[in-house]
Amino acid sequence: DTITYSAAISACEKCGEWWQALRLLRDMAETGVERDTITYSAVVSACGKWGEWAQAVQLLCDMADEHLEVDTISYNAAVSAFVKGGEWLGALQLFRDVADSSVPRNTITYNAAVSACEKGRAWVHAVQLLREMIDDRVGRDIITYNAAISACEKGGTWGTWERAVDLFRSMVYDHVERDTVTYSALISAYGKGGEWLLAIQLLREMADVSVERGIITYGAAVSACETGLEWQMVAQLLEEMADCRVECNDITCNSAVSSCGNVGEWRGALHLFRVMVDGSMERSTTTYSAAVSACGRGGEWVRAVQLFCEMEDGLVAADTIIYNSVMSSCAESSDGEWEWALHFFHDMADKCVDRDTITYTVALSACDKGMAAGIGGCYSAVLRVSSFCSEFLQEQLEHQLETGR
Repeated sequence: DTITYSAAISACEKCGEWWQALRLLRDMAETGVERDTITYSAVVSACGKWGEWAQAVQLLCDMADEHLEVDTISYNAAVSAFVKGGEWLGALQLFRDVADSSVPRNTITYNAAVSACEKGRAWVHAVQLLREMIDDRVGRDIITYNAAISACEKGGTWGTWERAVDLFRSMVYDHVERDTVTYSALISAYGKGGEWLLAIQLLREMADVSVERGIITYGAAVSACETGLEWQMVAQLLEEMADCRVECNDITCNSAVSSCGNVGEWRGALHLFRVMVDGSMERSTTTYSAAVSACGRGGEWVRAVQLFCEMEDGLVAADTIIYNSVMSSCAESSDGEWEWALHFFHDMADKCVDRDTITYTVALSACDKGMAAGIGGCYSAVLRVSSFCSEFLQEQLEHQLETGR
């Protein structure tokens, strides 16, 4: 009967077996067992949990065809299906359809829509939805605010951090609890807005209000300081993480190494790099590039070359960026290691690594320094590099003509 089928469908929903729930729903039609709103809602919910938005929408249409009431629970599940399926525009459209159908929208409905905006980085829509909640007298909870703040953070445009701050203050006004997710999103928003000092202040506030600070929170703070070129604060944060027994991951360490590399603090970059080695953390091309760049800016071309060789020994693929970095380190060194720069230039061709405008500029600069020093053999090297450069420029011109740009 209907009760038995509904119980079985609910069990499928809880186990994540949405296809089994659909099969049971079809069996009900074939055996003549009545299907009601509760039965359909359970199947829609099962599909929603796995992002099967197309199935969820079809079920809503089937309910309408059978003259069954499509209630708030069914709509909530369908909107969530769009969100989990990565279709944020579809989620918003369905949300608007709910309003047109006079079905009441509750906090869960709005939360699903705001979460859709977060996934789509549509912070303007997210903020608008919170205003609508006030107009509809629908309560806003921590899920609502966290999703909206994250939408502002992911929006990434200049000034969105101020919107995130406004939302944070509204949480205080509404007496909504703030958790680690709230603070981490706002710290990240500060970082993207170049407000590293505010990010650190918020991190300190977390300790004052006894909110847990984890790797995501510290990672956001480290990234904020990296953007602000505050490598010394990054080092302080890493020490603080060790004191608080927060394990540093490779993403956070990459940001830390980059913060040193951005200002040429090669000693700090190498120290952090060795911390990653000792901690058996994965070092990517990005990690090596940051360390090589730091050494280059500090005039330590030998260390830059050693790191490059170490990267190849570790079977980490070299890309255009790190080749350019190590070439620059050699070309710009006071020792005039122009030959090493050209060695890497030719090595790129041997390894089938793309050479860009920066590559050729550095190579020509290396040749110029060699000629200025009156070193024999530079003239032929200049001719070879110039020939490659001419071919590159010709290819770029042909590409621009083909694409119309």
